[in-house]
Amino acid sequence: MRTTQQKLDHLAGLGEQLTDWQRGFIESVADQYKRRDYLSDAQHATIDKIVALHSPEAIKARNDWRSSYDEEKQALARQAAEYYTVNPPYFREAARKILNDPAYIPTEKCFNKMTQNKYVQRWIAQRE
Repeated sequence: MRTTQQKLDHLAGLGEQLTDWQRGFIESVADQYKRRDYLSDAQHATIDKIVALHSPEAIKARNDWRSSYDEEKQALARQAAEYYTVNPPYFREAARKILNDPAYIPTEKCFNKMTQNKYVQRWIAQRE
């Protein structure tokens, strides 16, 4: 098991692989940890979640998802994005990206939440 400092060092080394929020969080808690040598349980839990998101298994799963994102999934995502554009406020940013950037691939979690709920499914069925 890694120490807190080892986890923080590992995450800091990921650089651009982290989201802006993750980078800011890691910088903040690393600074705090240097000053006090203590983090809250919630901070430890968040660090562990970020570590898990960047594990080799998680990276492979994300790459597999991107590889499986075909025209059929893209069309379904576009239909869901159109629904959320007409029925805000949920998924506003993801819908905008899906509709305006053909290269954008939502996360698998986002895709499933957007497309697999009863409201979108009903809306799509009515349009067909």
